[in-house]
Amino acid sequence: MTLLPSLKYRIALIIALIAGVLLAIVIRQNIAMSHAMAEYQLATKEEVFASFLEDISRSALLNGEYEVLQLYLDKLRKDPDILHIRAADYRGVVVSSTEPSELGMQIGGLPVTGGSEWQHRGIVNEAGEIGSIAIRFSHSVIDKEHARVLKTSILYSVAGLVLLLVTGYFIGSLLTRRLHKLTLAARSIAGGDLTVQVTDNKNDEIGLLGESFNSMARRLEVMIDETHRLNEELEQRVIERTTELETANMLLEQARDAADAANAAKGNFLANMSHEIRTPMNAIVGMSRLALQTDLTPKQREYLRKVGFAADSLLGIINDILDFSKIEAGRLDMEKADFLIEEMLEKLVAVVSPRLQEKKLEFLIEVSSELPPSLIGDATRLGQILLNMVSNAVKFTESGEILLSVLQIKRQEQRVTIRFSVRDTGIGMTREEISRLFQPFTQADASINRKYGGTGLGLAICRQLVRMMGGSIQVVSESGRGSEFSFEIDFMVGKLLPQRLVTPGPDVRGMKVLVIDDSLHSREIFTEQLSSLSFSVTTAENAGQGLAELESASSGKPFDLVIMDWVMPEVDGFEATRMIRNDPGIQQPKIILATAYSSQKAEEQARLNGLDGYLCKPVNLSVLFDSIMNALGKDSQTSASSPASGQTLAELAAIRGARALLVEDNEFNQQVATELLESAGLTVSLAIHGKQALQILASETFDIVLMDVQMPVMDGLEATRRIREMSGLGQLPVVAVTAHAMPQDRQRCLDAGMSDYISKPIDPDELRQLLVRWVPPQRVKQQDKQTPSPESSTGNELSLPDSLPGIDIHSGLRMCNDKCSLYLEMLQKFRRTRRDEAGEINRLLAAGELETAGRMAHNMKSVAGILGATDLSGAAQQLESVISGNQADRFAATLDCYAQSLEAVIVGLDTALGAALE
Repeated sequence: MTLLPSLKYRIALIIALIAGVLLAIVIRQNIAMSHAMAEYQLATKEEVFASFLEDISRSALLNGEYEVLQLYLDKLRKDPDILHIRAADYRGVVVSSTEPSELGMQIGGLPVTGGSEWQHRGIVNEAGEIGSIAIRFSHSVIDKEHARVLKTSILYSVAGLVLLLVTGYFIGSLLTRRLHKLTLAARSIAGGDLTVQVTDNKNDEIGLLGESFNSMARRLEVMIDETHRLNEELEQRVIERTTELETANMLLEQARDAADAANAAKGNFLANMSHEIRTPMNAIVGMSRLALQTDLTPKQREYLRKVGFAADSLLGIINDILDFSKIEAGRLDMEKADFLIEEMLEKLVAVVSPRLQEKKLEFLIEVSSELPPSLIGDATRLGQILLNMVSNAVKFTESGEILLSVLQIKRQEQRVTIRFSVRDTGIGMTREEISRLFQPFTQADASINRKYGGTGLGLAICRQLVRMMGGSIQVVSESGRGSEFSFEIDFMVGKLLPQRLVTPGPDVRGMKVLVIDDSLHSREIFTEQLSSLSFSVTTAENAGQGLAELESASSGKPFDLVIMDWVMPEVDGFEATRMIRNDPGIQQPKIILATAYSSQKAEEQARLNGLDGYLCKPVNLSVLFDSIMNALGKDSQTSASSPASGQTLAELAAIRGARALLVEDNEFNQQVATELLESAGLTVSLAIHGKQALQILASETFDIVLMDVQMPVMDGLEATRRIREMSGLGQLPVVAVTAHAMPQDRQRCLDAGMSDYISKPIDPDELRQLLVRWVPPQRVKQQDKQTPSPESSTGNELSLPDSLPGIDIHSGLRMCNDKCSLYLEMLQKFRRTRRDEAGEINRLLAAGELETAGRMAHNMKSVAGILGATDLSGAAQQLESVISGNQADRFAATLDCYAQSLEAVIVGLDTALGAALE
């Protein structure tokens, strides 16, 4: 509740306050004027008295009539406004005073009281000051008058305020009485009574307000009725919309389920089509290559060569479509693993070299010397990006060179930023062509008579992959002047070291080398590589400059080595070599021919023309150093680096003699895993299933167990659980070795108590990493640390063919620890024992023995992976998946795909190796 709830009180108070302020101002001014007038009168009186006394005192002081002066003072003392008068002569001695006690005293010794009420005047004549007079006046009369006026004013003010309050209250009551009626009516309306009407017949403002109030009440009544009606309609619409929304949600869920099913069907379709298409395509590729090795007419050879190119192109398109579909579906995962940059680039060169040599293009690779040897990332996807970019450059370049640069931009501790770029001297592009460059199924050359084919997926996939790695592709191009594609990606520095470390001996350090090459980029790359080997490098851009450099140096310190480009304008490398050899003024150096156009004929011609070595561009550092050492007749001072895990040889030697239990039911896997473990210096025992492994562990001690997961009798997961329950084996390293490669498979192994995980086919470098990580050196006895003797060479070992249909020989050899005899033995065993496996699986499926059929497909997946038969391994994996899912409607099609892949491999082995394997 407020202090003044009523409007009439507030009106009265406002009127009283305003009038009171005005009254106070008037009273204050009246008091001030009264006081000023009294002050003026007193001042006038004081001035008159002072002048009078001054005249009297002057006459008395001149004539010495002090008594007369005293009489005047006594009379003046009776005046109530005068309190005290004293007169002094020129010496300051009081001669007359209203206080007799002061007579004869020095005026300076008398007390001065009353403050400003005293008036002091000097009395002077023509001779100067003859005395002084002091008068003290009283203000009591003025003060009394002032107090009287103030009291009277206050009384009048209070009376005026009371009168104003009463008047204001009366006025407020008159104003608010009718407003109070409006207030009561408003309360009634607020309470829901809309029939209230305000009766006021006056035509003033309040009367108009009442009429407006009545009109508002009637309109509110109409609006509320309309609102009720609208609310009822809205409720009905909400119910209808809710029903529609529920129906729409149900339809959306059905559409989502349909889309998920479509995506799943799309993925399965793409996977099936991949195998369905790849199987005949591999047969086409393999048979074409085999046919090219037979006696053919030139026309037949040309036909088959073109068939091979077309098949390779079609496989590339299939791979692009599959990758693009995976990216669009968000099912493409990036790996993070150590990889060697040099190995990745070597694989790239191996793939693109045939096309480069066919078009006679020079391919150069520039790698920063400060770049770490290994990185952590997805080497496969990075290689795919570079392959697409280089292949694109090859497609649009008819002459000149292609430069791949791998440069370190910055490095912070264990993180490095690398810039990859591919620059060509091809046809270039306009801005319009660049704008549509990365759109799927779009070509820069989109005309109906376009010269350059392709799906347009390669660069679109590159852009997506680079984005997934945290970078973006940049393009700089000008029509007719080539293009440059580049991107930057951050990597963590890996721990892998090169398989061979280049270490120049003291006898070759500082050796003088001359590089003769018409390509500026090639000269710069050779200069950086040779300088990193501590050689002194000079360059020349043609044969004439090179001869001049050689002649000039012969009189002083001659060149020890010349690296000579083959294809140069005016004078080529062979002609320049003959000129050098025939010039008696040149002290003869060693000469190595470097060319981008590798062929057996060129290599043979290099030997016939007296060159000391032959290099095929692009050249990595270790190959360059080996060629130089061979040309100089010296042994390459290169050393094997630490194993692929980056561990030193001493760390790997520390686990030699350790005991490993291999639990594996597949004989192929047994043989390869045993070879890899023994090559690392371990002693291997074998168990063919989990139950047998438990029996062996109960009586023997081992440092590590490598456990297959899927085995008969007792699988690896159950065996590991039993091992963890055995006394003293809780901390024994148990490593899963399985062809199951999905993340959930790894988690199942870890949940069962396994220590680590390695997938089949076993990568030798990864296995060495794992052994160094898990085998404890302190538990290995010194007498057990014996390095197994290397495999002796019989001298009549069979050699592998250049290619095998459906088999990546390089990959298979690597899985067999690069032992050709072991790899040939594995191929022989496979050809002898696995040729009828498709029929056996078909029989098992017909008999309903799905578990056994699935296990056979599972085994084939890992065996084919070991041999490098990647397509067969993929077909086996698909068959295993279909069997495990009991998808009977897909058995026939999937098995047929598997059988075709198997037949392609077996036929290829029969044709390429034949009886030699027997």
